[in-house]
Amino acid sequence: MNDSVVRSGTVYNIVFIGSYASPNPHSADFTNTGDFRRNAHFEAKYKKVNDNCFDIVVASFVLHMIYKNREVAFKEMIRVLKPGGKFAIIEPPGGYRWWINEDLKRKFEDFGFKNVKFIPMIISYSKKRNVYIIYG
Repeated sequence: MNDSVVRSGTVYNIVFIGSYASPNPHSADFTNTGDFRRNAHFEAKYKKVNDNCFDIVVASFVLHMIYKNREVAFKEMIRVLKPGGKFAIIEPPGGYRWWINEDLKRKFEDFGFKNVKFIPMIISYSKKRNVYIIYG
């Protein structure tokens, strides 16, 4: 895996809605194939994703919607991330009930990340979005 781009592999798109996880037909097709058959598709309350199994975890437009137990969600996303993996957050522009700041950096360090860095990027697909690649 290159530090900036994943050149090969399988893309899994897991969306948790309540206790159910399913493919998200509205997500970007990162494989450019239009084929989401390889997406993970299961009922989350019956099956568990293994620890340390993903190179990259992307939280896309979800953090601002988690009002309670946000730390539980972060811990779960980090649990499935391989050591040395990358974690990306994609969210609407600031002010949506969560912040990238020193408190969040300390939380990630409490979760086991070391030397946490937030690398901001801006992407546009239909609207301007804030993206943070988190290393640690």
